[in-house]
Amino acid sequence: IWDRAERRAEKILRRGRLRVVTGHDALEGRPPVDWHKGHAVLYVVVRRHGVQWPARVRALYVGDDATDEDAFRSLSGIGRSICVSPVTPAAGTAADFRLPDPDAVVQLLRWLASGAFAGAPR
Repeated sequence: IWDRAERRAEKILRRGRLRVVTGHDALEGRPPVDWHKGHAVLYVVVRRHGVQWPARVRALYVGDDATDEDAFRSLSGIGRSICVSPVTPAAGTAADFRLPDPDAVVQLLRWLASGAFAGAPR
């Protein structure tokens, strides 16, 4: 059923002039512009915190798919990124760190929310 649904979705996306990007159990339709998750994450932090955001806030991006690699690369050196995967992806990853599963992400977020790292260096 998935193969048939995927072919149908691809056909609909292409008819709408969207670029089809596949990932792990995902099918994305992207507009035909030079825009990806890396551009999106930077757009969000700049809009929210201004162009000097790296001096004021810390950005953390967590993703579990090849389509997140653009965001990992965009934050390189100015933010942190985490790839969620039980193993290091065969193609490698641009993420700074890897967590094995969503439960580990929840544990990390709880720890961050606790403020335990508040005095850590940027």
